[in-house]
Amino acid sequence: MSKNLSKKVIGASVLAAAMAFSGGAYAFADLTASPATYNAKFASELTTAGATLTNNAALLSTKAAVGWGVSAGNHAYIRYDVTNATFNTALTQANMTSTNANVGVVTIVLSAGGASGASSVIFDLSNTKGVAITDDVTIAPADLNITDPTQLVTVQVRTYTDSTLAATGGASLATSSGTLASVQTGVKFSTTPANSIATLANNYKNFNSINWTKIGTFSLAADTSVYTTAGVALNANLSDLASAVTATATGDFSAVGLAPSGGAGANGLYLATTGNCGVVSAAAFTLNTGKSSGTATWAAGDVDLCFAVSGTTAITVQSDTISFKFTPAVGSTIAAIPNTNIGTISRDGTTLQSVWMSGAPGYTSRIFLTNTGTSPATIASIAAVTESGNTCTAGTGAPTSIPANSLIQIPMSQICASFSGNTRTAVVVNIQAPTTQIKGTMQIIDPTSGAQAVSAMVLP
Repeated sequence: MSKNLSKKVIGASVLAAAMAFSGGAYAFADLTASPATYNAKFASELTTAGATLTNNAALLSTKAAVGWGVSAGNHAYIRYDVTNATFNTALTQANMTSTNANVGVVTIVLSAGGASGASSVIFDLSNTKGVAITDDVTIAPADLNITDPTQLVTVQVRTYTDSTLAATGGASLATSSGTLASVQTGVKFSTTPANSIATLANNYKNFNSINWTKIGTFSLAADTSVYTTAGVALNANLSDLASAVTATATGDFSAVGLAPSGGAGANGLYLATTGNCGVVSAAAFTLNTGKSSGTATWAAGDVDLCFAVSGTTAITVQSDTISFKFTPAVGSTIAAIPNTNIGTISRDGTTLQSVWMSGAPGYTSRIFLTNTGTSPATIASIAAVTESGNTCTAGTGAPTSIPANSLIQIPMSQICASFSGNTRTAVVVNIQAPTTQIKGTMQIIDPTSGAQAVSAMVLP
């Protein structure tokens, strides 16, 4: 290889700038670090096969150690190879700089390669006072065309003193390698689910006398450590990736009421700045007819999903989800975010309901309640559910709690002493204990045949 190509002699002021360039204030790939580091992470939503990646603010520059001392009058050949990418703009000798520990006059010549479409280049490096083993070089292509965005872009820098070996890629005197760039999603999304408790003391119609709750918190934004193909950090507000965002919440919102005063609309399913569900809503959802889901327009940020209830309808036990659809920005292929758990609503008690029980003369009708918990469970209420026009006269003597790890029975007579009509009723029992600890069974015994009918009491 000829050394008689155009040369660039770096003067003192230019050299100082080059040293500052390779000194760590930029986002280059640093092969001198252990382990090697890099910062060029491009958004998969914007990066397609063959896309041109711009070396903005040294994002695609590579710093490597020469790793071999060369005396004055001799040459070091620095070979740079990139995999999974090619040079878009042809390189010149100006695309490599060097530190100068010996404070001589540095000469850099592009010796071979570096053409547009190529993936390797060789620079001829010399110094009037010798190239020091501690010198570093920085290779800075203007831009690269990525081959396969699903794979890493890697670089290797090798030092030779023989131009022929450098040309063939033979055994080198020093070698360093690492990742130059990767492609990953530019979307950051996470949820912090909460568990809200509808309280038995209020017949499950609110949350301990409060008519609103935080179902959970989510964070949606662009990852500002990820770049556009122009080498510019993504805007946190997702504007580089999407022109519009639609959030969909799914659950059972049949108990919905009005949002607290100051809210964005009357609907009680809404978004609020974190910690402010009871103060103001940031965006209201439009519910579907069955109130099983709602949609809202949203941009980005950390917000709470809030639920305000009417206080007149029982709140069901549920697991709620949040999902997102995007209108892609120009050049973006941003994907929807599927249903993700955002929170749950549970009850602090157990409600059990029986099928009908008979109070006919001679029949034995009763319910059995079991508490497997380690503490007594308070029976908050026992209610008869009769046919229209049929009145149950309440009985007396029914127990008010279930001892720990115990079973009790409650005969029909303690629930209804008499009826104004048919002697039958269903029974609803509310117990202040988790459903995991409480079970109920109803039993009817025919006085003539002795036959029994047994059925489990169920959660309504």
